[in-house]
Amino acid sequence: MGTENLVQWHEWKAVMDRPFISGTFLWTGIDYLGESNGGWPKKGTASGMLDLAGFEKPSYYMLRSLWNEEPMVYLATQTMAKSINKIDDKTGSVVAKNQDAWERALWEWHSVNEHWDYNTNETIAIEVYSNCDEVELFLNNSSLGTKMLADFDDRIYKWAVPYQDGVLMAKGKKKWRSG
Repeated sequence: MGTENLVQWHEWKAVMDRPFISGTFLWTGIDYLGESNGGWPKKGTASGMLDLAGFEKPSYYMLRSLWNEEPMVYLATQTMAKSINKIDDKTGSVVAKNQDAWERALWEWHSVNEHWDYNTNETIAIEVYSNCDEVELFLNNSSLGTKMLADFDDRIYKWAVPYQDGVLMAKGKKKWRSG
């Protein structure tokens, strides 16, 4: 039994890969006041899936993608400069700057935004958290391609997109599995 596990994919993967582990308790479900880890004037910790007001954070959606069968898709964005991702020089694909970082403990989810509002043509890292087998990304109803979940060890779909005003949308497809 895990007793102070993190709100991260690798923590849940450890449970899934080991049938003798009966479950896990997350540290912590909700951000809380009181443990600032010496970061004055910080007054608490932001390691939860919910913020201090009870609103869902991006890590909530990652775990929701792991724990639910109902298809779900969540979009997060970040400038490439602030993103944990980069564009691979050889393939042009979006990959994690540190490919193995997802396997290590992270007390807080990495910095992402819940908006699509940047400088025109600025390259933006797009992350999609989903339990769907494949996701297609659209900008202003134009497809930016379909990707497969099986291609992402960290379970985060990734794109790099030059910012344009308009609507960014992701559509997931999930294969039906019998009982």
